[in-house]
Amino acid sequence: MSDPFTRLFHAYGPATDTPAHLRALTGEDDDARAAAVRHLWSAVLHQGTPWMVTPVVVVEVVEALRHPGVADPELQVALLEFLAEVATEGTVPTEGRAELEGWLAAVPDVEDRLVALSAEGRDDEIYEDPDATGALLAQAALGCRDALRLVLPSLAAFSAATGERADDAVRAALDRTLRAVHEVLTRDHALDVDRAVAALHPVVGSAPTAC
Repeated sequence: MSDPFTRLFHAYGPATDTPAHLRALTGEDDDARAAAVRHLWSAVLHQGTPWMVTPVVVVEVVEALRHPGVADPELQVALLEFLAEVATEGTVPTEGRAELEGWLAAVPDVEDRLVALSAEGRDDEIYEDPDATGALLAQAALGCRDALRLVLPSLAAFSAATGERADDAVRAALDRTLRAVHEVLTRDHALDVDRAVAALHPVVGSAPTAC
């Protein structure tokens, strides 16, 4: 699991420590789980900014939610709130998909450049180039949008399985998360809006009209 992460970065550098944190989410070590949640908020999504690793983590967090070992309501709420923040901030909602794709196309080799600089201990240099910084942000934001689309069926399945048995705080967090994801899917016209709305329909009530 660690090898692909050598080419992924979070707010503090190469995301090679992220797989261990993801495993800790479904483990039995309370301190490790708490550290993993802190890692999500500090490194994977730093003050609302997505990084190259963020889309991969979105998928893994949803899988963790469905793991039988993640039954603690406080942990479930923390993971759901993380996903909601990715949807509301990590997708860079102020920019359209075409604009983000343009930023990325302007520096198509940005990932290779970052990996090469990191190998020399010079990865901070890439953030001195506004075009490269924009390309990295665009890659992360587009990845988050696509990841949220990918995990929507699993989130809906988690909601259905949880049902009325869920803690009130979990139900409220799940509602916020699904509504935030719905906003992403209806805003981004490049996504399959009809399918997304259909998946959300049992959760958020009457299906909204995509704009």
